Amino acid sequence: MVKRKTGIFVLISSFILAGVFFTKKKPQTETVVVWIHGTLPLDIPREKKLFNLKYFPFQAISKKGLHKVNETSKTIPSLFSNMYKLTCEKLSIKNNLSFYTFGWNGKLNDKSRIESAFKLYEELNNEITKIKKTKNCKIEIIILAHSHGSNVALNLARAENGLKNNLLIDKLVLFGGPVQSETKNFINSKIFKHIYNIYSKGDIIQVADIFSTHDFFSKRSFKQNNENLASNITEIEVVVNKFRPTHSELWLLGTIPIELYRKKFPLYPIPLVAFTPILINEDIKKPSNDLKLIINKDEKNCNFSFIDKKSETACSYLINTLDDLKTMINQWE
Repeated sequence: MVKRKTGIFVLISSFILAGVFFTKKKPQTETVVVWIHGTLPLDIPREKKLFNLKYFPFQAISKKGLHKVNETSKTIPSLFSNMYKLTCEKLSIKNNLSFYTFGWNGKLNDKSRIESAFKLYEELNNEITKIKKTKNCKIEIIILAHSHGSNVALNLARAENGLKNNLLIDKLVLFGGPVQSETKNFINSKIFKHIYNIYSKGDIIQVADIFSTHDFFSKRSFKQNNENLASNITEIEVVVNKFRPTHSELWLLGTIPIELYRKKFPLYPIPLVAFTPILINEDIKKPSNDLKLIINKDEKNCNFSFIDKKSETACSYLINTLDDLKTMINQWE
């Protein structure tokens, strides 16, 4: 009887050990986050325009091309990347994160944006191939783009049509991107799994470009004639304590010395882009894909209320990351 029980125990133990040693582990997710700046000022000498910290110490920007961010360095791309990570931690997002900047010439013309998109497409494909060779992981690509950097990103659809390497952008997040006829239809491209269009009615720069488009003026929304948005697009109009963010407040640090970021703006000196993980978090069940976001801020907390523009149904999320973000910014100055 004892031998029989021993045999059964050995058999069960063998099955357990086999499960331990031969069960294939699910690959972790490696999230690649790419920062893309917008048009650059015309009054800066061309040879100095890209990308001296003296001229651009207020946004995630680096040299031309795709470059990995050293998150331990005292650089502005590192600061922006660590702000993003801090917000992820508050949301208990546990993906491995790696950050990149993509620099382009910043010229105000469609040709430059198209050429830059092809360069980004090739360099991003090469980087993803390198990661796959060294890590057994699922790769998620998130692109954060400001102003006409948004149209550089949308032109990735044009590059995919030509080069056909089956690149997939999981989340494309546009901040104050001018919506123009030259690129607006690219939102339907299969290269983009989901697109988030973040905008503010206080952003006059977004609609001011009449020079690099055939349109009479640029627009804020991809909606046409009050039609419903496609299911892969979420548009979010932002209001903060009754303030409507400006073009700079969406993306730049408030420590910028000229009056591009209001000191009375409730999030000062934090750019809205630092809260991106909240805006795109799928675990926060938003009532629709056509939303108004009202951020109410007190001394320490921010309450994010996502409101359906049609039904006015809402969901809210409270986060207490303001002090931590401000401390982080002060340590970088």
